[in-house]
Amino acid sequence: MINALKKSPFARLLIFYIGGIYLAMICGYGFWNLKITISVSLLFVLFILFILVCRKPGFHTEWVSGILAILLIITMGFILMIINVQAGDRIRTKGDFSGTALLEIREAVTETANSVKTIASVKKQYHKGKVETTRKKILLYLHKDSASLNLEPGDFLIAGIRTREIGPPANPYGFDYRRYLSVQSVYHQAYLSPQNWCRVDLKRKSFDALAYRMQKKLLGRYSEIGLNQTLYSILSALTLGYKSDLELHTKQIFAQAGVMHVMALSGFNVGIIAVVLAYILGFLRKFRGGEAVKFLVVILLIWVFVFVTGFSASVTRAAVMITFVLFGKLMHRKINAVNILAFSAFVILTFSPALISDVSFQLSFAAVFGIIVFYPLIYKALTVKNPVLNKLWQMFAISCAAQLATLPFTIYYFH
Repeated sequence: MINALKKSPFARLLIFYIGGIYLAMICGYGFWNLKITISVSLLFVLFILFILVCRKPGFHTEWVSGILAILLIITMGFILMIINVQAGDRIRTKGDFSGTALLEIREAVTETANSVKTIASVKKQYHKGKVETTRKKILLYLHKDSASLNLEPGDFLIAGIRTREIGPPANPYGFDYRRYLSVQSVYHQAYLSPQNWCRVDLKRKSFDALAYRMQKKLLGRYSEIGLNQTLYSILSALTLGYKSDLELHTKQIFAQAGVMHVMALSGFNVGIIAVVLAYILGFLRKFRGGEAVKFLVVILLIWVFVFVTGFSASVTRAAVMITFVLFGKLMHRKINAVNILAFSAFVILTFSPALISDVSFQLSFAAVFGIIVFYPLIYKALTVKNPVLNKLWQMFAISCAAQLATLPFTIYYFH
């Protein structure tokens, strides 16, 4: 592991960058302007010192420039996280709202025992004769009926709502759903009874709505094949990440078999698509510039898949990493998997530093890191000459590597 870090400059930078993010989280709320002013001033001073030291490089200045670079990275992580937390705190501290609001459905509705739930954006709030434009998102529950079940991303509602902050988990040692939603900037929830809302004829062509409509068209193609409901729901979940039609019995069977994770789209699905597309487009290598065209087409189609699946977090992360890998091959560079993984994490955390506390983010990157670092060690520990048994041993070694890397996280979060 230490050797892998030595050969991966971005992995070392990522460690200090994450340190800066966690430092901002430890500092807590309040004094936003003071924190940002001090940290930006410190960043400026460190940058000037770094430039001055690098102008006259020498053996005696290497450790100074190294320390300055580390402090620069930590400060950058601190500033970005402070800005992110400040934006979330502003939404959270606006308090509960009671009145009429214009809502936009952002996600496909999920059916529960007595209701349906989704994520909605509060576009406008009407209260005491005043209209306020907002950008906050809420966890929205609606009474289960034909009208609520037919809601789709992009639909607008006029509703009389009463929002309240999402509470902590009933079991203090259980999964913290409030924290999970806060990463998505969702801090409040509301319940709508049938008489408290109505759909309005407003359609906005958002990415969420367009992706959902494309997904629905593909699901319609699946239904035309003639599969029974169980096979249709499994195929929809495995290929498009659409799990709303999965029957409870089917979920229980997969859960009892310990393979429920295959229902969630992940980097494995994106990897399979990339490999298949590269194989199909292999004939382009015969033409001048064909290799570049092949890689660009594969990257484009991968992101089309990400779009159709609704920009699922795990699929997006995998697409980012595979895109960097393919660009590396396109530029005929030697691929360092750990370095690319760290660079992918660095880019994602730059745009959304709060993801560092997301369990899914931590588990997915830990699993990939384990496969890259631990798999070769586990696989080489046993020599299997039979080709069939060797394939089975490879799969077992990959599974062990991923489980080994994610074990600390699963113990901490799920006990």
